[in-house]
Amino acid sequence: MMQYDILDELQKPGVELTCVVDAEVAVEASEALYGPVKGQVTLINAGGKVEAFGFVSTTVELTCSRCLTKHWVPIEIEIDEVCSLEAVERYDSVTAEEERSELISLRSGSKIDLSELVRQLAMLNTPWRWLCRPDCRGLCPVCGQNLNEGDCDCQRQQVDSRLAPLLELHHQ
Repeated sequence: MMQYDILDELQKPGVELTCVVDAEVAVEASEALYGPVKGQVTLINAGGKVEAFGFVSTTVELTCSRCLTKHWVPIEIEIDEVCSLEAVERYDSVTAEEERSELISLRSGSKIDLSELVRQLAMLNTPWRWLCRPDCRGLCPVCGQNLNEGDCDCQRQQVDSRLAPLLELHHQ
């Protein structure tokens, strides 16, 4: 867990604290993060809000855009966020009115917890399209065989009947 017992000290205006992050990802934090999460985050009380900056690295699970194979990709996350010390019990129970606040709460009971900050930034920094390898051959459009694992016997020249006249023009 990425929890630190520094809440009392961080509530003092102007205080600056650095947290060394070296933690496994909590299972409930994210299905896509596979940790460990390592890095350093500096927190500064800026009068009611907390400025968080630094970096962390972790590993995310992605699905290949061509062959749909799951694979793991290391990512680096730069942190430069303004956060809150207001308590939020669970992010999945946040009401619509509370959701309007763009600040991520760092408070978890009587501790500072960086898990939600890291989870949200990891999701924002995760590539939306990724290949398992540069030469990924993808799936056969006919039978669905993963072509990285071997060829299939499908006739891949199947053409939509509406486009068949164009194929005839190409052969002339």
